[in-house]
Amino acid sequence: MARREPTAPSLTVAVAVKDRKDWMARCLDAIDRQQGVEFDIVVVDNGSTDGTYEMLLERRDSSAHPLTVVQRSGSLGRIRNDSLELSDAEIVAFTDSDCVPGAGWLATGVAAFAPDIAAVQGKVRPMRAPEPWEATIDIPSFNNRYEACHVFYRRAPLVEVGGCGETMPQLGKD
Repeated sequence: MARREPTAPSLTVAVAVKDRKDWMARCLDAIDRQQGVEFDIVVVDNGSTDGTYEMLLERRDSSAHPLTVVQRSGSLGRIRNDSLELSDAEIVAFTDSDCVPGAGWLATGVAAFAPDIAAVQGKVRPMRAPEPWEATIDIPSFNNRYEACHVFYRRAPLVEVGGCGETMPQLGKD
């Protein structure tokens, strides 16, 4: 792997997934198309039984960026913390397996960091109207919540505060 420029922050894209083979493939395609920054990808599979894990193992060698794939089990917060443990990057960008990051997502997120900034929230727009009983997130602008899809954190401060919550229902990931 090529050595990163000393002035560029190191960056990991972290994705948690369970039983979303087709969505995860779309997500990974969109991540692989990101340009303007060097990064690696960490995907933690939470015990998929639909072929997601096997698809990720197949994609590992053909990914445009270094791709680490592991299988662990636990709450979404636990899986996100596993991603933190698997990364040594300065910045970790979280996205969800059902997200398709737009062109320039990573470069724009990294460019928003300054020495005194520990987190950057990216815009999230649903690709379609949600079906009945389906949950989705619409983040057209900053909302002070730092919701986990499309959020960037400096790794060290996030680890210092204990990472992601692992036991809170509904909020266990953020």
